[in-house]
Amino acid sequence: MSKKKLREGYTTGASAAAAAKAAVRSSIQKQNIQLIVSTIPIGRQVEFTIHRNDPKQGIASVIKDGGDDPDCTHGAEIVAQVELNKSGEIIIDGGEGVARVTRLGLGLELGTAAINPVPRKNIAEMVREELT
Repeated sequence: MSKKKLREGYTTGASAAAAAKAAVRSSIQKQNIQLIVSTIPIGRQVEFTIHRNDPKQGIASVIKDGGDDPDCTHGAEIVAQVELNKSGEIIIDGGEGVARVTRLGLGLELGTAAINPVPRKNIAEMVREELT
């Protein structure tokens, strides 16, 4: 059995948080960015490469890297689109490819995007970090 250390990957939620952070920064700075340092839920900072960025539309994306233990979303483009407003409220909703909650039991409201509490909190924290 090989004792080779597995290459670390990142969750879909961590990738979404990095994309959202990049979308906010590029929208505020009105310029494309290529890299973003994002804090993953375990508290470590990780540098993510930005795959696609459109500051005028508030879009940024990351290609999900599942490392050496990939899931079915490995290689998927994780896209975040932001709209800045003056309310200060952060509203997180899922886009294409994100399911909706149809049953109780996940701790999420029915009809909302099926984004679990930990990634939802991480996304909000990374957005808030750019807004302060």
